Amino acid sequence: MGRDGDQLFSYDLNTKKESQLTKNLFAINYIVPINPKGSLVMAAAIKPGGNLKTIFLDKNEGSMKVLHDKDTDTNTWCVAYNQKKESIYTAEYSKEAQFQARELAWKQKKVLVPPDYTIKEINTKTLQERIVIRLIHEQVISLSSSDDQLFIVTSPYYNNGHIEYSLVDIQSGKRTKLKLPILTGSSAAITQDQQGLFYLGGPTDKDQRGIYLFDFKTQKSVPVFNQADGFINEFSLIGN
Repeated sequence: MGRDGDQLFSYDLNTKKESQLTKNLFAINYIVPINPKGSLVMAAAIKPGGNLKTIFLDKNEGSMKVLHDKDTDTNTWCVAYNQKKESIYTAEYSKEAQFQARELAWKQKKVLVPPDYTIKEINTKTLQERIVIRLIHEQVISLSSSDDQLFIVTSPYYNNGHIEYSLVDIQSGKRTKLKLPILTGSSAAITQDQQGLFYLGGPTDKDQRGIYLFDFKTQKSVPVFNQADGFINEFSLIGN
């Protein structure tokens, strides 16, 4: 990000050529590919700034579709893609509600409680939207999708270290909280068969940060990429 804000680029591994795809963005929080032909979805803000919106981009056509472009209050925080259902899932919250929560926490000298977060399903072809679940005063830190379930990392407080893990049935919205022997936050991706979880962090019994694969059946974590000299900010699971 420079003076012109965040912009999206593509890099061809075969030709080694880089191409700039956008010029009018201010910030990009999430980039999620939705097909191998060059379509993707972003959580991004348009210049000169403002709330993060759900934006579809077609690399080949050079077109960009901003959902609810007149909405200046709703922030898109997390994005996940489900190939089976041809849908994306977003976690959204109100900027105004967040501001009011900050004001209340400051006045009461208490820990900041998040506003409500809503997880939506958006069909990538029709753009039809459906609410999957609404979380009351819970922050969605991470969101990923298997064929039939969402794995979410949440917290009832901002920056308090209190992390919870849950599975949410996509069709019914039923939520099942999980107690897992892992520590992770913003990067976690459930496998399509729902048997495992790739996550950035580490097992609770080890002080070794990296990318791990957690097996729900054995409750064990296997290292995929250990962080040695450096720092891993996040990762994306493209296919499994």
